[in-house]
This record gives sequence, C-alpha cells and structure tokens, in this order.
Amino acid sequence: MAVNTLQFKITLVDSIPVVNRTIQVPSDYNFFQFHMAIQGAFGWNDQHLFQFFEKNWMEDALIGIPTIEDEAPVQDARSIRINTVFKKAKASYCYIYDFGDGWLHEIILEKIIKEPIYTPFCIEANNACPPENVGGHGGYEEMLIAYENKDKQEIKKYNRWIGLEKGEDWNPNYCSLREINNRLSLLGYWSYEATVRFMPKGWYIPVV
Repeated sequence: MAVNTLQFKITLVDSIPVVNRTIQVPSDYNFFQFHMAIQGAFGWNDQHLFQFFEKNWMEDALIGIPTIEDEAPVQDARSIRINTVFKKAKASYCYIYDFGDGWLHEIILEKIIKEPIYTPFCIEANNACPPENVGGHGGYEEMLIAYENKDKQEIKKYNRWIGLEKGEDWNPNYCSLREINNRLSLLGYWSYEATVRFMPKGWYIPVV
C-alpha cells in the first residue's frame, strides 16, 4: 500500500487561549508514533499515559499502551495503523493525555495528500501549550491570572517551577514553528531503537 500524507488539525479542547496545531504525518504511522508526533507538536514531554478514542472515553474502544491497571480493554497503539481509522477527510477522533490533568485533544483529518512524507511536519500552530502538571485547565487559569495580576511572588514560583531563566516570563501566546519542527525532526521515520537513543530526555518510550 502506498504511503500518503495525512494532514490533521488538532485542538486542545476548552483551552483559553485556543491552542492548536496542524500537522502532517505518514499514513502508515501507528498510533504510538502518532502520539509522539502530537507530543512533539504541542510541546508535551510524554510524562504521562495517553489514550485515543472516538467520542466517549468511558464507552468507546480505547487505543493506548496497555497496563495492568486498565479498567477496560486497551488496544496496543503500537499495533494499529492510523490509516485504519482515518480513511477519509473530516474523520475525527479524540486523544487524551495525562489522565490526572485531563488534557483532551480533538483530532480532525483535514485531507489526504497523495504524496509521501517521512518526517512529521507542523504547518500551523497557535499559542503555547500549558506546562506539564499545572493542574489541568483550572490550574493553568490560576497561573495565567498570577501573571496578569503581576503577582511577583507567584510569578517567581511559576518561573522557577517551569524552568525559565531569570528575566523571562511565561507567554501563553508564544509559539514557534521552527522549535516545533526541530522536535518533530527527531522522530522521522524511526525505528524503536533509534527512538530510544535519540528522543529528548523525559520523553517516555514504553518497552516493546
């Protein structure tokens, strides 16, 4: 089967400001590779579990990395190709990352391009992804309010926690396509061994 390019619009649901990415990936990617492409595009650090599902997280078939703690059957993301789910334009799916913070993403297949691509590529991006472990939308809102109110003590705490340099502040509107595609370039058309070796520190790679 020929490898095409799938172009997706992925939006972080209920985010203020709106956070979204438009990315292109190989049509023969499996769902774990797709998960890593989403992580790289948004700027998540792959510190938590994830699952894909159609509409209802509690009722639909789940795709992720199975664990002994799963309350419902989870299909292995490494064994299911995304082109078995995304077969035509406008097909939609959901992706949830970090079950505690509950970051829900809406995925829409914009189009199928009849040409191959070998490295995930982001063509459009809006606004910064919230920091890891901020406490979901509620925690992120509290953080943004602290910056808006110029609460020096809280800002200092957040800056230290996020790892910003002295003199830097968090900018929820900052988003760099160059930085995103630098991250995505590390994925490429990788083998498992290459992924383990070259992924950024903190990006979790499950044991196959």
